[in-house]
Amino acid sequence: MSETNFMQEYPNALYAFTGAFFDELARSGVRHAVFCPGSRSTPLVMTLAKEPRIHLWKQIDERSAAFFALGAAKYLKEPVAVICTSGTAAANFLPAIAEARLSHIPLIIITADRPHELRDCGAPQTINQLHLYGDQVKWFTEAPLPEASNTSLRYIRTLACRAAAESVTSPAGPVHINMPFREPLTPEIDPEFHPEKLDAEAAFGRANNQPYVAVRHAEINSIDASTLAQLTALLNNSQNPLIIAGSQPHPAKHTALLRFAETNSIPVLADPLSGARGVPANCIISGYEIFLRHRPTSKRLNPDLIIRVGDAPVSKIVNQWLETFHTVPHIILDNAFGWNEPSHIESMYIRAQSETVFTQLYASVTSASSLKTEWLQAWQHADEAATNAADSACNTFTDMFEGRLYRELDRLLPDNAIVFAGNSMPIRDTDTFFWRRNRPIEILANRAANGIDGVVSTALGVAAASGKRVYLVIGDVSMYHDMNGLLAAQLNRLPLTALVINNNGGGIFSFLSQTNFPDSFEDLFGTPINLDFQHTAKLYGAQYTFIETWKTLRQALDDPANNTGLVLLEMRTNREQNVIQHREIWKFAHEAIELHSTQERKND
Repeated sequence: MSETNFMQEYPNALYAFTGAFFDELARSGVRHAVFCPGSRSTPLVMTLAKEPRIHLWKQIDERSAAFFALGAAKYLKEPVAVICTSGTAAANFLPAIAEARLSHIPLIIITADRPHELRDCGAPQTINQLHLYGDQVKWFTEAPLPEASNTSLRYIRTLACRAAAESVTSPAGPVHINMPFREPLTPEIDPEFHPEKLDAEAAFGRANNQPYVAVRHAEINSIDASTLAQLTALLNNSQNPLIIAGSQPHPAKHTALLRFAETNSIPVLADPLSGARGVPANCIISGYEIFLRHRPTSKRLNPDLIIRVGDAPVSKIVNQWLETFHTVPHIILDNAFGWNEPSHIESMYIRAQSETVFTQLYASVTSASSLKTEWLQAWQHADEAATNAADSACNTFTDMFEGRLYRELDRLLPDNAIVFAGNSMPIRDTDTFFWRRNRPIEILANRAANGIDGVVSTALGVAAASGKRVYLVIGDVSMYHDMNGLLAAQLNRLPLTALVINNNGGGIFSFLSQTNFPDSFEDLFGTPINLDFQHTAKLYGAQYTFIETWKTLRQALDDPANNTGLVLLEMRTNREQNVIQHREIWKFAHEAIELHSTQERKND
């Protein structure tokens, strides 16, 4: 960049400073940033608006903006920046930051701030933003007040490189930079600014678009010989090994894991967020949420070795069942390099890339015995009996049963579709009813902090980053929490189909012991909100269909008019009836399992 062009782009010290900062973020691989309008953040967004390497997404609501950035980073598996003005605007980022911290999603939080002389003295739109997010962020720093000396520009370039690196270094997560600015905040020409006095690298960065500081990560990929020998001995001596595939920050294709499991006849319980469901492998088990509720089956399927990859499963039933085997060797393979075992029954915790570990094990473990083959078959038979029975039972419910929705979606959605499951009932029903045999569909959710807030915005962030239509399944209360987020679909013309399950309140509470106190249940837990989402669709310019029948759902998903922009489909269900129907499904499936077991014993 010539001196003349430099002055046109950065006409004063403030904009030279912010320009150097975003230049280095771009060189460090940041490709997306989300901002909310505000005054104190003016130099940040006006600089970014001229940065062609970073796509700038506009949001109005700060809470929605942070979740939008979270969704983009979740899909891209790379850092995304999110920017706001000073004051309480920054506080609204916290829920998404908490989710990012626990799910190891790389975010770069940039909060504009008043200068030091305006703090703690009654100046408007000013709060204490230092360490605002506490330990919810991996790293915090406050940038100095901008100036355009060689030292200052080298520093801000280094800081940008470090921020990008810190966000992705395992365990990945959010970082926070607080940036104070004095007025004037706009790019007026400053006659006292002399860029000709600056060193070329301070002003323009390293040659050939290289980052000012090239940060390299040396992650642990493989395990040492001693650990490999221990695992090999455990597996060779095990007759009933079990693998749990949980969610991971960077889900692999599980090629090595599934090759190992198939060769050694090891059942793999595939969590809906693992990326393993839908892969054509005989070892994949996905109906466990149904058949492990059947006491004789859960007692019969006793593992003598458990290996879990990634996070703990979504399923409470699986987690409770696993806790009964606290004396069984329990190995955790953690790709995120964190600590994730809430039941405290682990006997070995390995921080390494699971695909590399299973490649090592494949070469060292002896092939499956006939006993292991029988062990896998026992899981396959329970899985097949339970899912076939549940599928048949779902089809008998002609009214709008929430569980059947996922069976319909399993059949209707195109290959490689992206499904974003809301928390509370949607993710649990996804686990129970969305089996996806041999069909690639990506399932995402915010399952670290498990909040029902920000779900719409996270799904829209995924749509923005992927460029693909996202199918969001969400409850009415969760939709209410983030209706503001729908504006992003309109502002950015994002493709989202939101399927709202409107059971008029908190449906999950109907499955919990709070229902034993009917005098207070509706007021304190059911909390009906009595919303008609047709009005929401109109407000945000969405195509709307009220789903009265399963035929209506099929037609709505097939309608070419619903293949562009924002689509809102509303399905109304009854909370009490939903509980009864779930229990009928489980009962029907358990009867099928018992019948299958009886026939097997007769054949023997």
